[in-house]
Amino acid sequence: TMKFHEHIKGDVAEHIASIWLLEQGYLVCKNVSQHGAVDLVAIKEYELILIDVKSECRRKRDGYKINRSLTPLQQTLGVNILNVNVETGECTYV
Repeated sequence: TMKFHEHIKGDVAEHIASIWLLEQGYLVCKNVSQHGAVDLVAIKEYELILIDVKSECRRKRDGYKINRSLTPLQQTLGVNILNVNVETGECTYV
């Protein structure tokens, strides 16, 4: 298994998510600032998805996935969390 520094792991997860979305026919727009409510915007025809990409993390003590929650702003905007396993490339919406 590859080990990444946390910031690099997040960048890798965003790239994997972008490729996954492109393969599904979406136009993908990336937030260029480091912080914000949205990492990616995916557009296909009349569908627009606001996405916060999270690299999959597991607790050390029991191996369970750590669940991420949306901020109040993200909830208002209708942001979707896309969980990315950087080891397998698997992407799943939370």
